[in-house]
Amino acid sequence: AEALFDAQQLDFRQEVRDGGAFKTALLKRIALFPTTAGNKTLDQMEVGCDIPVRSRGGLFDDFDFFGRVQRVTLRSDPLTVEVLPLPAGAPAGFRGAVGNYTVTASATPKSVAEGYPISVKVIVSGAGNLDAVAEPGRPESRDFKVYDPKVSKSAQNTGNRIGGRKTFEYVVIPERAGQVVLPAFEFVYFDPQRRQYATAS
Repeated sequence: AEALFDAQQLDFRQEVRDGGAFKTALLKRIALFPTTAGNKTLDQMEVGCDIPVRSRGGLFDDFDFFGRVQRVTLRSDPLTVEVLPLPAGAPAGFRGAVGNYTVTASATPKSVAEGYPISVKVIVSGAGNLDAVAEPGRPESRDFKVYDPKVSKSAQNTGNRIGGRKTFEYVVIPERAGQVVLPAFEFVYFDPQRRQYATAS
């Protein structure tokens, strides 16, 4: 679960529901990422409210002039969500990421002496659960030695979508001289809009 919105103050709007006029306000919006398939029932949302007490038997059948309130607890209806299983036949590099992603890479410096370290930054960005974004597949090459990356994450919310970028910073050592090409880093994910596995590189 990732919070998308938590009301700091209530922004009321007029709505008609079941023939009655109500003032409504958004309290919370959460992005949920299911981890298993099947029908899932979400817990009820619960909120405590202070309701003004109506006076009884007085001259005016209206709210109490002395500001008395009654504490009540309101609960939403439970929600059931159908979570579809991922299709069989996932590619070898798939490690659970679901969403829509792109990959960019940069290296500095690009002209070095043999055995001198290069900083390679690989960024996976897009919409989806960044916690499920694992390290992209490292390129296989006898010309470079690639060390484990330093990983950082920057999340962002856009309306009711969550995403951002995950950065993998590698130290890479070239092990021979000449014009040497570092092959692509590849990231395999499942695209729920196209309903198929995809590879970004």
